[in-house]
Amino acid sequence: MFLKSEQLNYKYGEAVKFQIWNQVYNKKGLPNYRFIECHGYLASSVAMNGAVWCVVGEKRYRVKTENLLSKTDRSLVGTMNPPAGFTLKPVQYIQHIPGVEYYGGGTGGGKIPVSQEDRDRYRLNPSNTELDEAIQKQKDLINGKAIG
Repeated sequence: MFLKSEQLNYKYGEAVKFQIWNQVYNKKGLPNYRFIECHGYLASSVAMNGAVWCVVGEKRYRVKTENLLSKTDRSLVGTMNPPAGFTLKPVQYIQHIPGVEYYGGGTGGGKIPVSQEDRDRYRLNPSNTELDEAIQKQKDLINGKAIG
């Protein structure tokens, strides 16, 4: 087996933005595979067989050179951004509440409440709209706008 190496336009240790193919979860909690945009450090400046090592936190990823997108700011290193409408962790629910009926089948290993009302009430991961509303409230509070 021949090793083909090519010199990259990036240097060892630079902060880079790249994509990896990884598992994500949709709004219903079902798993899918999509490209995730990551910010990390380049672990080598030479690509061997068209791939290079990149580091995000404590994890190393083998990334194809065509999935290296650009250089990035060091303040963004360590972030992983899934596509819109997806999360990196499955939806989870509070378990073992008296009077609530559950059924098995959650992708995260937990049980799911049977009724839609219980699913909305006992969801651990907030939806994007609730999170956006909470962020907007904080911004309004910081800017001194009246909350009505």
